[in-house]
Amino acid sequence: MKKLNLFTVIIVIAITSMIVACGAQREEKDLKILYSLTKGEPELDKLLKEYVEMISVPDDISSEEEILEIFQLRDSLILKLYPTIDEYYWILVEDDKYNEFENLEKELMEIGISTVYAEGMVVGLVSSPILEKQIDEYGSEPFKLYCKFMDAYSNSQGGEYPFIDLSAQMEMVDFGEKLYQNYPDSKYIEMIEFNFNFAVQLLTDFHKVTDLGQDYTQYLTEGMSVDYWPYGTSLENFTTFVQDYPNVKLTKVVKEILKNTSEIYVDFEKEGSDPIYLIAIEELDDYLDAQNKVLDYILNGIDIPHIVILERGSDYSYAIVYRFYSDKNLADRMFNSIKLKYPDAYMLKVNMYGQII
Repeated sequence: MKKLNLFTVIIVIAITSMIVACGAQREEKDLKILYSLTKGEPELDKLLKEYVEMISVPDDISSEEEILEIFQLRDSLILKLYPTIDEYYWILVEDDKYNEFENLEKELMEIGISTVYAEGMVVGLVSSPILEKQIDEYGSEPFKLYCKFMDAYSNSQGGEYPFIDLSAQMEMVDFGEKLYQNYPDSKYIEMIEFNFNFAVQLLTDFHKVTDLGQDYTQYLTEGMSVDYWPYGTSLENFTTFVQDYPNVKLTKVVKEILKNTSEIYVDFEKEGSDPIYLIAIEELDDYLDAQNKVLDYILNGIDIPHIVILERGSDYSYAIVYRFYSDKNLADRMFNSIKLKYPDAYMLKVNMYGQII
């Protein structure tokens, strides 16, 4: 009987040891290229190894705060690592060794970092999904929304024409709005605020530019811009948003803007445009104040989406604009309509550069 008990104890110890070992299994990372790049930079090398050590035993992670700490460490690493990656990239480009850089990108993906491209060149680093099992198990609902928002933000970066596809920004607005509505006191709101506001701006501050010479209409973002690069976008972005996100509050605003979209007529062959008529709500001296005012309108369901820089001689101001048109008759009709809601609204006549004429 004693032998049986001793045998049982040995078995239990062995099984327990196996469970513990399996529970804390180390995920080895193959980072030969990355380590070769950082070995000459002691601070960066130390930061990289500290981060890699933290993510290499994911089963040791058991709280949201630990995950957040790792993500914040990754943010610091991305910031400090990029100049080294950029230098390595251009060395390989000169030697046409693109395959070697692809190998480095695989290493970066192993540790939750990915490269951003614009015009066929690497221009930055962003985070990519990592520790998804731990997020699902230990993350609170606001933290999960924050993680989804940041994944969408990473997907929104890069591209030769950065605003042609706004599907990632649509997701950002969806996740961000849920965070604002359901968890208004969450610390994660402040952490997404800047990027959330920019996504909102991209989905509302758009207009049409019709080239009279070519008889062609394009959609652009950003005030009264007429240059397709980098401001070019697509009507499909906004119709898709309205269709696919019917329960998002911002959808109501986008619907109203689609019913009646600002439009500029230009003739690039003659290097000019018709006069543009702005329906202005007010003017401010500071751009950030104007931006905050427009965001306040938009986030409260009011379709006043534009900021236009005005020039009066040597003086500049920032007009908060309901709509603008090259068509004077349309401008007059819409002006009379908006005056019912905003009695202080006024009309301004400008050229394509925002100069009062």
